[in-house]
Amino acid sequence: MKSRLVQILASFLVGIILGVISLFYYQKNTSNNHVHIHNFADSVFSLQSNILSKGDTNSYNKLCVTFRDNNTYSILFWSMLMANKYNYPKAYEDVYYSIEESYSPDSAIFKMDEKTRTFALHYLKLAAQKNDTSALDKIKELKAMNIPPSWLK
Repeated sequence: MKSRLVQILASFLVGIILGVISLFYYQKNTSNNHVHIHNFADSVFSLQSNILSKGDTNSYNKLCVTFRDNNTYSILFWSMLMANKYNYPKAYEDVYYSIEESYSPDSAIFKMDEKTRTFALHYLKLAAQKNDTSALDKIKELKAMNIPPSWLK
């Protein structure tokens, strides 16, 4: 009887100890996540500020990577800004890809409505006109997919 009581008491104490350890671990992880989110937001804000005020292409490229690494596809606005305001060739192409990524990756160009496709291809063609090699390659790829020639006029 006494050994059974000792077992129950020991199990109870082990449970309390594990509960306290878990609580401290959870608080530490929550605190670390909060710091990470705060640093991420500060970093993104700084990059966006540099893009808006200076048209900084390094900040733009870092923002693209940051958004894509964090599954954030809100780069369209920044791509359009860098293309239209600062005439950055890569940004023209990124407008196209931002729209394309919103659709299914397989044959996305065929799934777009006509106005969206025209808009996206317009920016891809602008990138190609600025000799963006990746845009030129994408246009070759689209032609190989036998898209209607009128889409690229």
